[in-house]
Amino acid sequence: MQVGYESNRQGLIGRYSCQRRHHTYGEPRCQQMAGRFLDDHVAPRSSARWLRPRWSCR
Repeated sequence: MQVGYESNRQGLIGRYSCQRRHHTYGEPRCQQMAGRFLDDHVAPRSSARWLRPRWSCR
């Protein structure tokens, strides 16, 4: 997924979209998602997993 930004009255808005096959082969874009939705719902779950220690210090 690639992120693109556009500006509106609320400021800078991000949008994730799958464009590789579109740019390479001229196929339609396969999917897209608002950046705020993805950032709000996926990033906290992912970062919590990354930040969880794998071992404990005793």
